[in-house]
Amino acid sequence: MTPTPRSAAVRNQTQAVREFHYDDTRPGKPLYLLIPGGLIAVSALALIVYVFYAMFVGLTLETSQGFVLIALLGPVYIGGVFLFSYGYELYDVRKALRLTAIVVVTTVLIVVIIAVLFFLIGDSKGSSDSGSSSGGGKSSSSGSGKGGFLSGIGSAFRTSSSGSSDGGSWVGPIFDINFPTRIITKTAVHQVNVPVAPKPITCESCGRSYIPAETHYTCPGCGTAAPRALVLQSREGGEGSAMISADGTPLSASDKKVAFETLTPQFRRRRGVFIQGRALCLADVVSLSAADAGMQATLKAVGDPPLVGTIGETGLKYAKTASPFGQRWDISREWDTFAFDGDDWDAATETGWRLLFDQAAVARFLKQDTGLAG
Repeated sequence: MTPTPRSAAVRNQTQAVREFHYDDTRPGKPLYLLIPGGLIAVSALALIVYVFYAMFVGLTLETSQGFVLIALLGPVYIGGVFLFSYGYELYDVRKALRLTAIVVVTTVLIVVIIAVLFFLIGDSKGSSDSGSSSGGGKSSSSGSGKGGFLSGIGSAFRTSSSGSSDGGSWVGPIFDINFPTRIITKTAVHQVNVPVAPKPITCESCGRSYIPAETHYTCPGCGTAAPRALVLQSREGGEGSAMISADGTPLSASDKKVAFETLTPQFRRRRGVFIQGRALCLADVVSLSAADAGMQATLKAVGDPPLVGTIGETGLKYAKTASPFGQRWDISREWDTFAFDGDDWDAATETGWRLLFDQAAVARFLKQDTGLAG
Protein backbone atom coordinates (compact mmCIF):
# COMPACT_ATOMS: atom_id res chain seq x y z
CA MET A 1 0.00 0.00 0.00
CA THR A 2 1.32 3.40 -1.00
CA PRO A 3 1.52 5.70 2.05
CA THR A 4 -0.41 8.96 1.88
CA PRO A 5 1.50 12.24 2.18
CA ARG A 6 0.06 12.80 5.68
CA SER A 7 1.02 9.34 6.97
CA ALA A 8 4.46 9.72 5.44
CA ALA A 9 4.88 13.09 7.17
CA VAL A 10 3.92 11.57 10.53
CA ARG A 11 6.36 8.69 10.02
CA ASN A 12 9.14 11.07 9.04
CA GLN A 13 8.48 13.34 12.05
CA THR A 14 8.47 10.34 14.39
CA GLN A 15 11.78 9.18 12.98
CA ALA A 16 13.19 12.69 13.41
CA VAL A 17 12.11 12.70 17.06
CA ARG A 18 13.85 9.37 17.68
CA GLU A 19 17.04 10.50 16.00
CA PHE A 20 17.02 13.78 17.92
CA HIS A 21 16.49 11.96 21.23
CA TYR A 22 19.37 9.55 20.75
CA ASP A 23 21.75 12.13 19.28
CA ASP A 24 23.96 13.15 22.19
CA THR A 25 25.27 16.16 20.26
CA ARG A 26 21.81 17.80 20.42
CA PRO A 27 20.35 19.33 23.57
CA GLY A 28 17.21 17.84 25.05
CA LYS A 29 15.46 14.48 25.05
CA PRO A 30 12.05 14.94 23.38
CA LEU A 31 10.85 11.42 24.21
CA TYR A 32 10.98 12.34 27.92
CA LEU A 33 8.26 14.90 27.17
CA LEU A 34 6.37 13.08 24.43
CA ILE A 35 5.76 9.76 26.22
CA PRO A 36 4.70 11.11 29.67
CA GLY A 37 2.59 13.82 28.01
CA GLY A 38 0.84 11.24 25.87
CA LEU A 39 0.14 9.00 28.88
CA ILE A 40 -1.22 11.94 30.89
CA ALA A 41 -3.47 13.05 28.02
CA VAL A 42 -4.82 9.54 27.35
CA SER A 43 -5.48 8.91 31.07
CA ALA A 44 -7.25 12.24 31.54
CA LEU A 45 -9.36 11.68 28.41
CA ALA A 46 -10.33 8.17 29.58
CA LEU A 47 -11.41 9.59 32.95
CA ILE A 48 -13.48 12.31 31.24
CA VAL A 49 -15.30 9.72 29.13
CA TYR A 50 -15.88 7.59 32.24
CA VAL A 51 -17.34 10.58 34.10
CA PHE A 52 -19.82 11.16 31.26
CA TYR A 53 -20.72 7.46 31.36
CA ALA A 54 -21.27 7.57 35.13
CA MET A 55 -23.47 10.67 34.82
CA PHE A 56 -25.71 9.63 31.92
CA VAL A 57 -25.64 5.82 31.71
CA GLY A 58 -24.55 4.34 35.02
CA LEU A 59 -26.28 7.12 37.04
CA THR A 60 -23.70 6.60 39.80
CA LEU A 61 -22.44 10.19 39.78
CA GLU A 62 -24.31 13.42 40.37
CA THR A 63 -24.34 15.79 37.39
CA SER A 64 -22.96 18.69 39.42
CA GLN A 65 -20.08 16.56 40.75
CA GLY A 66 -19.40 15.19 37.28
CA PHE A 67 -18.98 18.59 35.66
CA VAL A 68 -16.66 19.68 38.48
CA LEU A 69 -14.46 16.64 37.77
CA ILE A 70 -14.51 17.39 34.05
CA ALA A 71 -13.49 20.99 34.77
CA LEU A 72 -10.53 19.68 36.79
CA LEU A 73 -9.53 17.01 34.26
CA GLY A 74 -9.74 19.38 31.25
CA PRO A 75 -6.59 21.40 32.07
CA VAL A 76 -4.73 18.16 32.90
CA TYR A 77 -5.63 16.80 29.47
CA ILE A 78 -4.61 20.02 27.71
CA GLY A 79 -1.32 20.07 29.62
CA GLY A 80 -0.61 16.47 28.63
CA VAL A 81 -1.35 17.22 24.99
CA PHE A 82 0.98 20.23 25.06
CA LEU A 83 3.83 18.18 26.56
CA PHE A 84 3.31 15.58 23.85
CA SER A 85 3.21 18.25 21.13
CA TYR A 86 6.26 20.09 22.51
CA GLY A 87 8.31 16.92 22.32
CA TYR A 88 6.83 15.87 18.98
CA GLU A 89 7.62 19.25 17.38
CA LEU A 90 11.18 19.21 18.79
CA TYR A 91 10.80 22.17 21.16
CA ASP A 92 9.15 24.47 18.60
CA VAL A 93 6.64 26.33 20.78
CA ARG A 94 4.64 27.80 17.89
CA LYS A 95 4.16 24.43 16.21
CA ALA A 96 3.46 22.76 19.57
CA LEU A 97 0.69 25.25 20.36
CA ARG A 98 -0.82 24.77 16.91
CA LEU A 99 -0.81 20.98 17.26
CA THR A 100 -2.25 21.24 20.78
CA ALA A 101 -5.12 23.41 19.56
CA ILE A 102 -5.92 20.99 16.73
CA VAL A 103 -5.90 17.95 19.03
CA VAL A 104 -7.94 19.62 21.80
CA VAL A 105 -10.63 20.99 19.47
CA THR A 106 -10.96 17.61 17.75
CA THR A 107 -11.17 15.86 21.12
CA VAL A 108 -13.86 18.25 22.41
CA LEU A 109 -16.02 17.50 19.37
CA ILE A 110 -15.56 13.76 19.87
CA VAL A 111 -16.32 13.96 23.61
CA VAL A 112 -19.49 15.96 22.95
CA ILE A 113 -20.66 13.29 20.51
CA ILE A 114 -19.88 10.56 23.06
CA ALA A 115 -21.71 12.47 25.81
CA VAL A 116 -24.82 12.85 23.64
CA LEU A 117 -24.74 9.14 22.77
CA PHE A 118 -24.37 8.22 26.46
CA PHE A 119 -27.32 10.45 27.32
CA LEU A 120 -29.50 8.89 24.62
CA ILE A 121 -28.44 5.35 25.53
CA GLY A 122 -29.22 5.99 29.19
CA ASP A 123 -32.60 7.50 28.34
CA SER A 124 -33.38 4.66 25.94
CA LYS A 125 -32.47 2.10 28.60
CA GLY A 126 -34.83 3.77 31.04
CA SER A 127 -37.61 3.79 28.46
CA SER A 128 -37.05 0.10 27.71
CA ASP A 129 -37.23 -0.72 31.43
CA SER A 130 -40.52 1.15 31.65
CA GLY A 131 -41.94 -0.55 28.58
CA SER A 132 -40.97 -4.06 29.67
CA SER A 133 -42.56 -3.55 33.09
CA SER A 134 -45.84 -2.18 31.83
CA GLY A 135 -46.37 -3.99 28.54
CA GLY A 136 -44.75 -7.38 28.98
CA GLY A 137 -42.63 -6.90 25.86
CA LYS A 138 -45.32 -5.14 23.81
CA SER A 139 -44.77 -1.77 22.24
CA SER A 140 -46.28 1.19 24.09
CA SER A 141 -46.01 4.96 24.26
CA SER A 142 -43.33 4.69 26.95
CA GLY A 143 -40.92 3.20 24.40
CA SER A 144 -40.01 -0.48 24.35
CA GLY A 145 -38.88 -3.15 21.98
CA LYS A 146 -38.37 -1.95 18.45
CA GLY A 147 -38.95 1.74 19.22
CA GLY A 148 -36.88 1.97 22.42
CA PHE A 149 -33.86 3.80 21.06
CA LEU A 150 -35.91 6.12 18.87
CA SER A 151 -38.10 6.92 21.84
CA GLY A 152 -34.96 7.74 23.82
CA ILE A 153 -33.95 10.19 21.13
CA GLY A 154 -37.47 11.55 21.05
CA SER A 155 -37.52 12.29 24.76
CA ALA A 156 -34.41 14.41 24.40
CA PHE A 157 -36.11 16.65 21.80
CA ARG A 158 -39.71 16.37 23.00
CA THR A 159 -41.78 19.50 23.30
CA SER A 160 -45.37 18.74 24.31
CA SER A 161 -48.46 17.02 22.95
CA SER A 162 -52.06 16.38 23.90
CA GLY A 163 -55.10 14.63 22.60
CA SER A 164 -54.66 11.40 20.66
CA SER A 165 -51.52 10.28 18.89
CA ASP A 166 -49.77 7.09 17.80
CA GLY A 167 -48.22 5.22 20.70
CA GLY A 168 -45.01 4.72 18.75
CA SER A 169 -44.52 8.28 17.57
CA TRP A 170 -42.61 11.10 19.14
CA VAL A 171 -42.89 14.72 18.19
CA GLY A 172 -39.85 16.98 18.26
CA PRO A 173 -39.07 20.44 16.97
CA ILE A 174 -37.41 19.08 13.84
CA PHE A 175 -38.12 15.38 13.29
CA ASP A 176 -41.17 13.14 13.19
CA ILE A 177 -40.34 9.43 13.22
CA ASN A 178 -43.04 6.76 13.12
CA PHE A 179 -42.67 2.99 13.35
CA PRO A 180 -45.20 0.13 13.50
CA THR A 181 -46.82 -0.38 16.90
CA ARG A 182 -50.21 -0.65 18.52
CA ILE A 183 -52.23 2.56 18.95
CA ILE A 184 -52.95 3.97 22.41
CA THR A 185 -55.52 6.69 22.97
CA LYS A 186 -54.17 9.29 25.38
CA THR A 187 -56.67 10.98 27.66
CA ALA A 188 -56.31 14.67 28.48
CA VAL A 189 -55.70 15.02 32.22
CA HIS A 190 -56.59 17.99 34.36
CA GLN A 191 -55.62 18.51 38.00
CA VAL A 192 -58.56 20.39 39.52
CA ASN A 193 -58.54 21.94 42.99
CA VAL A 194 -61.96 21.82 44.63
CA PRO A 195 -62.53 25.19 46.35
CA VAL A 196 -64.00 23.82 49.60
CA ALA A 197 -62.10 23.72 52.89
CA PRO A 198 -61.16 20.25 54.20
CA LYS A 199 -62.54 18.89 57.44
CA PRO A 200 -60.23 18.48 60.45
CA ILE A 201 -60.07 15.06 62.13
CA THR A 202 -59.28 14.04 65.69
CA CYS A 203 -56.28 11.82 66.43
CA GLU A 204 -57.42 8.55 68.05
CA SER A 205 -54.19 8.33 70.08
CA CYS A 206 -53.76 11.79 71.62
CA GLY A 207 -57.02 13.56 70.77
CA ARG A 208 -55.42 16.41 68.81
CA SER A 209 -57.42 17.95 65.97
CA TYR A 210 -55.65 18.45 62.63
CA ILE A 211 -56.11 18.38 58.83
CA PRO A 212 -54.31 15.31 57.39
CA ALA A 213 -53.32 16.92 54.09
CA GLU A 214 -51.53 19.76 55.92
CA THR A 215 -49.43 17.48 58.15
CA HIS A 216 -48.45 14.81 55.61
CA TYR A 217 -51.17 12.48 56.94
CA THR A 218 -49.57 12.11 60.37
CA CYS A 219 -50.66 13.56 63.68
CA PRO A 220 -48.48 16.58 64.55
CA GLY A 221 -48.84 15.73 68.24
CA CYS A 222 -47.84 12.09 68.45
CA GLY A 223 -46.81 11.15 64.92
CA THR A 224 -49.53 8.51 64.46
CA ALA A 225 -50.50 7.96 60.83
CA ALA A 226 -54.00 9.13 59.94
CA PRO A 227 -56.34 6.13 59.38
CA ARG A 228 -57.70 5.81 55.87
CA ALA A 229 -61.32 6.15 57.03
CA LEU A 230 -60.55 9.49 58.71
CA VAL A 231 -58.59 10.72 55.68
CA LEU A 232 -61.56 10.01 53.43
CA GLN A 233 -63.81 11.70 55.96
CA SER A 234 -61.61 14.81 55.79
CA ARG A 235 -61.62 14.79 52.02
CA GLU A 236 -65.42 14.66 51.90
CA GLY A 237 -65.26 18.31 52.86
CA GLY A 238 -63.69 19.02 49.47
CA GLU A 239 -59.97 18.85 50.30
CA GLY A 240 -57.27 17.99 47.84
CA SER A 241 -57.25 17.54 44.08
CA ALA A 242 -58.95 15.06 41.82
CA MET A 243 -57.68 13.72 38.51
CA ILE A 244 -60.47 14.10 35.97
CA SER A 245 -60.68 13.76 32.20
CA ALA A 246 -61.63 16.50 29.78
CA ASP A 247 -65.32 15.62 30.04
CA GLY A 248 -65.28 16.00 33.84
CA THR A 249 -65.39 12.31 34.81
CA PRO A 250 -62.79 10.78 37.17
CA LEU A 251 -59.94 8.95 35.47
CA SER A 252 -60.02 5.17 35.48
CA ALA A 253 -56.94 3.10 36.35
CA SER A 254 -56.22 2.49 32.66
CA ASP A 255 -56.53 6.21 31.88
CA LYS A 256 -54.15 7.06 34.72
CA LYS A 257 -51.67 4.51 33.39
CA VAL A 258 -51.74 6.05 29.91
CA ALA A 259 -51.44 9.58 31.34
CA PHE A 260 -48.48 8.52 33.51
CA GLU A 261 -46.75 6.89 30.52
CA THR A 262 -47.23 10.12 28.58
CA LEU A 263 -45.40 12.08 31.30
CA THR A 264 -42.65 9.46 31.79
CA PRO A 265 -39.95 11.34 29.78
CA GLN A 266 -40.72 14.48 31.81
CA PHE A 267 -40.30 12.65 35.13
CA ARG A 268 -37.16 10.61 34.36
CA ARG A 269 -34.02 12.05 36.04
CA ARG A 270 -36.12 14.80 37.58
CA ARG A 271 -35.29 15.99 41.10
CA GLY A 272 -37.83 16.44 43.87
CA VAL A 273 -38.44 16.43 47.62
CA PHE A 274 -39.51 12.95 48.80
CA ILE A 275 -41.69 12.90 51.90
CA GLN A 276 -42.71 9.83 53.86
CA GLY A 277 -43.81 9.74 57.46
CA ARG A 278 -41.82 12.39 59.33
CA ALA A 279 -38.80 12.41 57.00
CA LEU A 280 -37.91 14.45 53.89
CA CYS A 281 -35.06 13.84 51.45
CA LEU A 282 -33.98 15.29 48.09
CA ALA A 283 -34.07 12.54 45.45
CA ASP A 284 -33.64 11.95 41.71
CA VAL A 285 -35.94 9.68 39.72
CA VAL A 286 -33.62 7.00 38.33
CA SER A 287 -36.25 4.89 36.57
CA LEU A 288 -40.02 4.56 36.46
CA SER A 289 -42.68 2.42 34.84
CA ALA A 290 -46.44 2.00 34.66
CA ALA A 291 -48.12 -1.39 35.05
CA ASP A 292 -51.80 -2.32 35.00
CA ALA A 293 -51.89 -2.44 38.81
CA GLY A 294 -50.05 0.83 39.43
CA MET A 295 -46.82 2.78 39.09
CA GLN A 296 -43.29 1.89 40.18
CA ALA A 297 -40.16 4.02 40.39
CA THR A 298 -36.61 3.91 41.74
CA LEU A 299 -35.25 6.97 43.54
CA LYS A 300 -31.69 7.95 44.44
CA ALA A 301 -30.78 10.28 47.30
CA VAL A 302 -28.94 13.44 46.24
CA GLY A 303 -25.57 13.85 47.97
CA ASP A 304 -23.43 11.57 50.08
CA PRO A 305 -24.45 12.06 52.80
CA PRO A 306 -27.69 13.66 51.63
CA LEU A 307 -29.55 16.53 53.25
CA VAL A 308 -32.40 15.04 55.31
CA GLY A 309 -35.29 16.82 57.00
CA THR A 310 -37.02 15.40 60.08
CA ILE A 311 -40.36 16.59 61.45
CA GLY A 312 -40.13 16.67 65.24
CA GLU A 313 -42.09 18.14 68.10
CA THR A 314 -40.32 21.48 67.65
CA GLY A 315 -40.78 21.58 63.88
CA LEU A 316 -38.68 20.65 60.84
CA LYS A 317 -34.95 20.17 61.35
CA TYR A 318 -32.28 19.49 58.71
CA ALA A 319 -29.03 17.53 58.88
CA LYS A 320 -26.45 16.01 56.54
CA THR A 321 -26.91 12.36 57.39
CA ALA A 322 -27.74 8.97 55.93
CA SER A 323 -31.07 8.84 54.15
CA PRO A 324 -33.72 7.00 56.22
CA PHE A 325 -34.90 5.44 52.97
CA GLY A 326 -31.43 4.24 51.84
CA GLN A 327 -29.23 5.66 49.09
CA ARG A 328 -31.56 4.04 46.53
CA TRP A 329 -35.10 2.87 47.16
CA ASP A 330 -38.16 1.70 45.25
CA ILE A 331 -41.62 3.22 45.51
CA SER A 332 -44.94 2.02 44.10
CA ARG A 333 -48.64 2.82 44.32
CA GLU A 334 -51.93 1.49 43.01
CA TRP A 335 -53.72 3.79 40.58
CA ASP A 336 -56.84 4.20 42.74
CA THR A 337 -54.78 5.81 45.57
CA PHE A 338 -52.33 7.73 43.39
CA ALA A 339 -52.69 11.24 41.96
CA PHE A 340 -50.11 13.13 39.92
CA ASP A 341 -49.44 16.06 37.67
CA GLY A 342 -46.31 17.64 36.22
CA ASP A 343 -45.07 18.84 39.64
CA ASP A 344 -46.38 16.35 42.18
CA TRP A 345 -46.74 12.63 42.88
CA ASP A 346 -49.27 12.18 45.66
CA ALA A 347 -49.57 8.78 47.33
CA ALA A 348 -49.87 10.23 50.83
CA THR A 349 -53.10 8.49 51.79
CA GLU A 350 -52.63 6.60 55.07
CA THR A 351 -48.91 5.83 55.51
CA GLY A 352 -47.94 6.57 51.93
CA TRP A 353 -45.49 9.04 50.44
CA ARG A 354 -45.31 12.19 48.33
CA LEU A 355 -42.77 13.51 45.82
CA LEU A 356 -42.72 17.26 45.10
CA PHE A 357 -41.03 18.24 41.83
CA ASP A 358 -42.01 21.90 42.13
CA GLN A 359 -38.83 23.98 41.84
CA ALA A 360 -39.97 26.32 44.59
CA ALA A 361 -40.29 23.38 47.00
CA VAL A 362 -36.86 22.06 45.99
CA ALA A 363 -35.32 25.52 46.50
CA ARG A 364 -36.93 25.86 49.93
CA PHE A 365 -35.61 22.44 50.91
CA LEU A 366 -32.06 23.31 49.82
CA LYS A 367 -32.30 26.54 51.84
CA GLN A 368 -33.38 24.39 54.82
CA ASP A 369 -36.66 26.24 55.16
CA THR A 370 -38.26 25.06 58.43
CA GLY A 371 -41.68 26.05 57.13
CA LEU A 372 -41.62 23.60 54.21
CA ALA A 373 -43.49 20.91 56.12
CA GLY A 374 -46.24 23.29 57.15
